This record gives sequence, structure tokens and C-alpha cells, in this order.
Amino acid sequence: MSRLRYMMRGEKIPAAAVDIGSHGDIPYVNHHPETVQGQLQAAGFHVKGRLSVSNLRHPAVKLVMPKRVMLAMENKAQERLAGIHFGPSIFFLLEK
Repeated sequence: MSRLRYMMRGEKIPAAAVDIGSHGDIPYVNHHPETVQGQLQAAGFHVKGRLSVSNLRHPAVKLVMPKRVMLAMENKAQERLAGIHFGPSIFFLLEK
């Protein structure tokens, strides 16, 4: 959704951390996956794989798509969509 909002406003997706609000004293900050990957590599980790997760979490999708079908599609999409950082969360498989 964030990518769509930036695109609709004609703005470039930021690569630097973006403060998206706070909860008490703890700020919530979005980090671009490429920035995180660079930091991991600088710390000596090798990225062996990535998954884009929660790709189909929108409430409208949950209303119209059977759970079994949604989970199968999510499973197929996770590796494919990781390259474009599609989902709201990206999981990294790392090796030290």
C-alpha cells in the first residue's frame, strides 16, 4: 500500500528510514529492504534468500478468496515478489 501511495503522489520511494509514527516512547520506522540488505552484508552476513510475506493480507482479499486458495497463492508468490519488495514484510535468509 505504501508503494501505491508514493506512486499515486508521483513521489520516489525513499531508500532511507522513514518514521511512520510512534507508540509511546518507541518510534516505528520503515527501512527499505535494500538498505537493510546492505547493512547485513556490511556486518558480514551473506543473503542466501528473501521472502515477501503477507502479500495478500488486505481485508478485501480475505473476504472474497477462500483461505486455502489464498494460502496457496501466498506460498507461490513469496519468493517471486521478494525481488520487487512487494509485501509489507521481507524476510532474509542469512549465512554468517
